[in-house]
Amino acid sequence: MSKSKKLTYPLLYKIGVGLIIGSAIFWVFPFIIPFLEFTTTMKAALITGSLICAEIVFWLGMLFVGKEAAMKFRSSRSVRRWKKNKE
Repeated sequence: MSKSKKLTYPLLYKIGVGLIIGSAIFWVFPFIIPFLEFTTTMKAALITGSLICAEIVFWLGMLFVGKEAAMKFRSSRSVRRWKKNKE
């Protein structure tokens, strides 16, 4: 009788995945902000700040997830891989 082993991840890994998924929220803000009643200067600042926060939160999450996940993400975004898929 074998027990099925449940794969458990450390707390930092779970936080990292949460940050990566949560960074998507900041990517939605630039599409909503133009419809709000702010000045044009304020809208530009909020959109820029949102994009910067999205990148920071994403890469902070990648830092928590670990090197292997970051390398896997980079390889999936590689231009060489795109060229191979077209052929």
